Amino acid sequence: MNPQLKAKIMESLSAVLPITGIVLALSILLVPLDVGTVMMFIIGAVLLIFGMSMFQLGAEIAMSPLGEGIGVQLSKTL
Repeated sequence: MNPQLKAKIMESLSAVLPITGIVLALSILLVPLDVGTVMMFIIGAVLLIFGMSMFQLGAEIAMSPLGEGIGVQLSKTL
């Protein structure tokens, strides 16, 4: 696996898992939900983590060289 993608997955996990854990705990303790609803929520959380990872990786790959190029050009003109 690409090390950059692995790092982005870990970032997304650290962002999504606490919220997911809180929602699951509340759904178990306060408002009991159907098993199907909980499974859809878990599948959605996994897809969210994967989607966020891919988006962050794409944004980094596309925007970092662009920003560096603009910075070089700006420093040359000043």
